[in-house]
Amino acid sequence: MTEFVQFILELKQPLGSALCMVGAVLAIIGTVGVLRFPDFYTRLHAASVTDTAAATVAIAGMLLLAPDWLVAFKLLAVWLFLFLTGPTAGHA
Repeated sequence: MTEFVQFILELKQPLGSALCMVGAVLAIIGTVGVLRFPDFYTRLHAASVTDTAAATVAIAGMLLLAPDWLVAFKLLAVWLFLFLTGPTAGHA
């Protein structure tokens, strides 16, 4: 059991970093979508969908990298705020 726990603890750092990078790539893809779509409403849709997805993946990576539970709780509070207000802001 101890070896398995050690393996999981060693896997947290690279997995958290990879999730943060995937979140950044999703944000860049969303930016390209905003620049390519023709009108305001499709641009707004692309921005709101990719914003929520990128923030979710990046915050999941940050949760794995969080040093203690207080930081993790704050990250979850930020995620909940973004998850609830992102689609509302994108609804024009």
